[in-house]
Amino acid sequence: MPHLKTRWMVGVLALVLVGLTACQPLREPADVSMISKVGSSTVDGWRYDFYRNTAYPCSVSGYQTFLIATRVGSSATATRPLWVHMHGGGVGYFSPDGVPREAGGRESTMFMTEEGGPALGAELNKGDLMERIRDEPDGFRMMAVSMCNRDIYGGDDTPDPNNPNTTPDGETRTANGFFATKAAVQFALDLYPTNDYFLHGTSAGSYGSYSVSWGLEQQGIPPTGIVADSGVLNPPWLDAQVDGENCAPREAARAIIDERLHPDIGEPDNAPDLLVARGELTVPILQVWSAGDFLGCGLKPMECPLRDGSTVTMGSVDCQNELMRATIAAEGPESRSLSMRLCVDRPQTPMPCDEHVPTVRDGLNTDPAWPADFTAPILDWVRARLADEGPPIPPGPTAEDRFVVAAYEDFLGRAPTDAERDAAATGLERGTRTRRSVVGELALSEEGVGVVVDDLYQANLRRPADPGGRAFWIDRIRSGRATVAEVAAQLYASDEHFDGPGDRDERTWVGQLYRQILGREAD
Repeated sequence: MPHLKTRWMVGVLALVLVGLTACQPLREPADVSMISKVGSSTVDGWRYDFYRNTAYPCSVSGYQTFLIATRVGSSATATRPLWVHMHGGGVGYFSPDGVPREAGGRESTMFMTEEGGPALGAELNKGDLMERIRDEPDGFRMMAVSMCNRDIYGGDDTPDPNNPNTTPDGETRTANGFFATKAAVQFALDLYPTNDYFLHGTSAGSYGSYSVSWGLEQQGIPPTGIVADSGVLNPPWLDAQVDGENCAPREAARAIIDERLHPDIGEPDNAPDLLVARGELTVPILQVWSAGDFLGCGLKPMECPLRDGSTVTMGSVDCQNELMRATIAAEGPESRSLSMRLCVDRPQTPMPCDEHVPTVRDGLNTDPAWPADFTAPILDWVRARLADEGPPIPPGPTAEDRFVVAAYEDFLGRAPTDAERDAAATGLERGTRTRRSVVGELALSEEGVGVVVDDLYQANLRRPADPGGRAFWIDRIRSGRATVAEVAAQLYASDEHFDGPGDRDERTWVGQLYRQILGREAD
């Protein structure tokens, strides 16, 4: 049910308007109803539970997965903090000929297929920060989420542009990293009592940590903090890059990549630094980068665009991080956010400060602003956020609540009142109502049929239904004397439609009929 994108009853869409799909608002809960446990393993005193969510397919094959790690012997009912790791892997897309490619244009299916439990487990055992988080006395639970759309965790669960692959049941595959990640977080918060949780994003996950946190904050379950290592969406920086230098996606690829993201995430006015400045993203941020990061053109100087319209010469990677750094600095000494510019070298390379993801590597910092052991101040910041006074994380909605909300939005175009939701969800929980009965009642209710009639008038006559006509057709449908398809056909074949939208021309009228019903031009 949460995947229905319109209010139409089954079968109506094909008879009225094809293509009325729209992405869900960022604040909407993600679909956890199709999450299943695949298996468990125990390694070095930790239990790893591996889950698959078949509500969200990968780009090429398989489905989104996640791994929850708990220390052996720890209580499943004790309240503990949660550390969520969003790994990297770059950004990809499908070219107009349906070929999977990475941002630089090379053909690649990397991070477009289902990720297994061992691969996600390795992410939770990589580097000094992860090791110290596991040993923290607060007793963190840990989770790694997959990125099998290669969409920087920003996909809105609508059809993936140019993607020729389908699911085993023939459905179009979507770019859904944003909602798949939210679903994993929601599931973990429902499964275990949690007082605080952090999103730790590296590389592509760093970009995603900002947008996923923004969506979770809108949903009412904001993270306690973000540790964003090595990247942040900076549209002016992207615009200033020279096409082909591999500091940013090529221009032709960027347009398709933008289509894969939720439009609110891809909107330049919603860049993370602007969200923070406007007070729309209030989650504390620890921004981390190494100044010579080799994947961002390192220390190569460029004219860096600032928010006041001016430019300043600085290294490419520093420029990418500058807008967020300046926004955090403007919050003053009382800010709970922090920017950490490091200089961490990759082993056996001559380039200075060229590490891409410092927090998942074992390395030494040589920037004098921070100690060589830069993990220590990161942990200090995490402990300070654990000590922050904040509202408790509310329990997530039950599966029955989510179903009822989705059903009301699909069939009535609105959220249920608290009383309506509670009554239906309670009936489902007690077994006195079934999902079929809930949907049937909504679909055949006067309000539900009225929504369909209103949409038929708008689709076919381009105007609101008049009260008399509306009441007439509602009565015909509810009494069984006419089907929705018959009403649609009569409105489309009416003189009003022919004289108005049909432009009094048979050829125009027939062309519209093909486009609306078959979704193609008439041959």
